[in-house]
Parts: sequence; structure tokens; C-alpha cells
Amino acid sequence: MNCTTLIKKKKIKKARIGVSCLVLAVSLAVPGEATTLADALIQAYQTNPRIRIGQSVLDAANAAVSETTASALPQISATANASLARDFDTDDSTERDLSLRLAMNQIIFDGGQSRYALQAMQQTALSSEQRLLAAEQAVLLDAVTAFVNVLRDQQLVTLAASNVDVLTEELRASNDRFEIGLLSRTDVSQTQARLSAARAELEIRRGALLRSREIYRSVIGSEPQDLVSPPPPPELPPDVAAAEAVAMERHPRVLEALLNMEAASATANQMRGNWIPTLSADISHTLRRQSTRDSTSSRLSAGLTGRATLFDSGKSRSQRQRANAVLAQRRHELQLAGAVTRQSIRIAYSNWIVANASVDAIEQQVESAQLALEGVREEQSLGARSTLDVLNAEQEVRNARANLLTATRDVFVAAYTVLFEMGLLTMAHLNLGTDPAQAEPASDPG
Repeated sequence: MNCTTLIKKKKIKKARIGVSCLVLAVSLAVPGEATTLADALIQAYQTNPRIRIGQSVLDAANAAVSETTASALPQISATANASLARDFDTDDSTERDLSLRLAMNQIIFDGGQSRYALQAMQQTALSSEQRLLAAEQAVLLDAVTAFVNVLRDQQLVTLAASNVDVLTEELRASNDRFEIGLLSRTDVSQTQARLSAARAELEIRRGALLRSREIYRSVIGSEPQDLVSPPPPPELPPDVAAAEAVAMERHPRVLEALLNMEAASATANQMRGNWIPTLSADISHTLRRQSTRDSTSSRLSAGLTGRATLFDSGKSRSQRQRANAVLAQRRHELQLAGAVTRQSIRIAYSNWIVANASVDAIEQQVESAQLALEGVREEQSLGARSTLDVLNAEQEVRNARANLLTATRDVFVAAYTVLFEMGLLTMAHLNLGTDPAQAEPASDPG
């Protein structure tokens, strides 16, 4: 099911689909230097510092897993010792003593503490991976929004500039007709006022475009150059219930909270065994050379060591209480994450439906306003309408077209917001296939 099918299911006419999905087109000046939405998303993914921070946190968590794993494996150490002694009171002899010791220690039983510690670290690493996915989604949504905002503001600037050109020509024509007595000074002043307002609007639109370009630069990492109309967004579920089911299963917000709870559960189990005696095995081999005896000795030893805590002033009990409190906190956080995700996906899906319906209505508004303008101009030629009536009708058309540009941008952003709230706004789901390990370091935005 594609974007067209989905919009048809929401009873939006096929004529509106091109506006909703293929929004904000601009002319392609230099094909070889054009920037597609995919180009912008890949660049944002490779350069945005938020993703690099998340990757570093994940790397640290994976290293902690390796460290915890190693602590439960046999530990082998080597000790070398060399000493030199001289006795001046007796035979003025020199004694040399060389020794080398190899030892291995292995924990045999610790009440499961090593196993639970490893589980906690593993779940924490998986949680960091979900946090990285959350950062990736946020960056990609910001990139999509920045991309279409620049396209929208470029067209709004073009529309405002066209309005200034049209009103400039109308003012010239009004002055000519005033000179021959066909219009009054009031008609000329009304046209002049609209032209001044149009020039002010053009400057406002240029300022908005400048802000959008700066946001694009900060999110994506480069200046927007020859942006190409984006393709339709990936397909969305047919109803909000299906979208919610995917969100509860895939969204990093929920998965991170679940993994944090599992890590806290493993830590609580670890703390429950901190009073249990531990047992470890030690094996060592010592090789010693003494010069005074001109002898070499070799010794192999093995033993078991048990350790039990008899009294620690309540430290073990406090650790268990703290671990249980953290576990309770993580459970509540999981409940909250589920509630937030349900609410967010429902709002996002509703916004997408409303945005599509708005485009449908505004396109009808543009069509009606255009017809009304043509009628007013015809009536003006017959003397039934004033210059102000024509100016008002033209303004209605311009406002409707500007609203249509904003509404079509809203449809696109709303669709990607639904993907974001479903947990699917990732490089993998968008088939952009960038390996985080190959990402470039963030460039200096300055």
C-alpha cells in the first residue's frame, strides 16, 4: 500500500494526492548539484553531533559488557622478583635471589552475582542502542522538517515577489488611468497601499527563508543547494490502531524503558545475593633460584578460598533496598513510556488526517478564489466593481495559495511524524543504509 492508496482510503481526491505527497517542488537548476531529501538525511545522519554522542555512549556500554564478562573468567597473573644482598660481617658474600610466580584465580561460586551483573550490563547496552535509535529518529525528523521548510519558504518568497511585480504593474496602470480621468486618487492610493504591504510581506518572507536556511544548516550541516521535490513518504498503516500496535512494539522510547527495567531487575537479583558466601580457587607455580645455595626450587600449589560477610553495618541491606527502589522506578517509567507513546501516535495520526483534509479544502478555496477574481475583474470592466474590490479578490487568491503551500508542507511533516512516533523513522526503514561506524565526524557549524 502506497501513499496514494492511503489518501484514497481517507476519501481525499486523487487530484489532491500530488499536492499532499509530491509537495513543494522547485526548479532544478543544476542536476549534478541538486540535493534530494535522501541526500539531506544521509548528511544529517553522518554529521549531526547528537548521533555521534549516542554512538559513543553505546560504545562505552558495550565495553562495560566486555569488562563484566572478563571479570567472571579466570584471572592469570605473573610476578617476578629479584633481590641482591651482601653480608659484610661474615664472609663478605653476595646473595642473589630470583623468583617467578604464575598464579590463576577463578571464582567458583558467588551466589549468581557475576551472572546477574553481566545481565544488567547487557540490558544497559541494549538500552543505549535504543537511545541511539531515538536520537537518530529525532535528527531525521528535524532534517525532514528543515528540508521542506526551506522549500515552502522559497515558494512563499517567489509568491510574494510575484505579488509585488503584479501590484507594481497595477499601480502603473492606475496612474495612467488616473491621468485620463478613469480612476480617482483614492483608487491610486489603495493600489499604492497594497503595494507597500506586499513589499513588507516580501521582506518578512525573505526573513523566514533566512531562518529556515540557518536551521537547515545547523541540522544537516551544509547550505541548502537546489533542493529537489521530495518523493512520497513511506506507507502508513490504514488506521490509528495499527499504527499504535507498531509503536508499542518498535518505538525506542518503549524499548529503552523496558530494557532499563530488565537491567534494574538483574541488579536487584545481584544485590539479593550479596550476603551469600563466595568460593574461589587459586593455583600457583613458583620458580626460585638462590645463589648462596646454588639451587633452584619449584613449587606448585592449589587451594580454595571461601569468603563470607558476617557484619557490614547494614551496607548489604541498603544496597538491596536501593536496587529494589530503582526497579520500582523503572517499572513506572515503562508504564509512562507506554502512555506517552499511545498518546503521541494518536495525536500524530490525527494531525496527518487533518492535514490531508485541510489540503483538500484549501485547494477548493484556491479554485473558488480564482474564479471569484475573474468575475470581479469582469464586473470592474463593466463598472460594477471598484479597484478595491479587485485588490481584495487578488489578495484572497494570494492568501489561499500561501495557505496551500503551508498545508502541503504540513501533510509531509505530519506523515514523517507518524513514522517517528511509530519508531520507524530510521535509516534502515527508509532504506538509506548508512553504517554508523562509517559516519563522518561532525563538522564545525561555524
